[in-house]
Amino acid sequence: MDQREGLEREADRFDRDRLDYETTVKRFEHITDIRFKLLGLVPTVTGLGALIADANRRTPDVAIAIGALGLMVMIGIIAYEIRNTQLYDALWLRAIFLEASMRFRPIDKSYRYGGSFLDQPDDRRTIIARLQWTIRLGHTLALALVYGASVGAWVWVIVSGAFARTATQPWLWPWVIGGLVGIAAGWGLLHLRKTGAKTPGYMDLLPNPFRGLAQKRQPHRD
Repeated sequence: MDQREGLEREADRFDRDRLDYETTVKRFEHITDIRFKLLGLVPTVTGLGALIADANRRTPDVAIAIGALGLMVMIGIIAYEIRNTQLYDALWLRAIFLEASMRFRPIDKSYRYGGSFLDQPDDRRTIIARLQWTIRLGHTLALALVYGASVGAWVWVIVSGAFARTATQPWLWPWVIGGLVGIAAGWGLLHLRKTGAKTPGYMDLLPNPFRGLAQKRQPHRD
């Protein structure tokens, strides 16, 4: 009787974990879809805004207003993206926890359990084999490049409009200032993820009991 009750409790726990996993994956896919759409929409709108501002070069106040509006929108999108990244990481952690709990079969036989999240490959790639230089081709790099370039473009619009109000219109300074601000914004996003929102390796995220169940050994994996 006790064995039967134990099996029923185990089956009930598995059903609850499966429902939890399905909900987690749906929310994860929803956030991923939002991030992907923003990556396509932001540079498109930025480019159109820059063209409109450039067409209004003779009315620099309009260009400055367009640039300031675009920059404020970008700051809002970046703040929204930072929060989305936190939710993204939390859902990812929840998913790998549930995969280990439900004991999915792994692709990599080095692990006792796997799944769509646990079996994800390493995102590091070697770019110069002789020097062993690696780069992480992940979401954070893509976001930093796209959003950094967009911030720089809006700053270029503002600075170009500001210089257009003066008698002299040096063409170089808007590009220099916009470029430096864009690089700083992209670097800041990368640095923020590394210091404040960096997620440890897949197995490091699991509580100790599940970590022991999910692996036979622990290769380096992010």
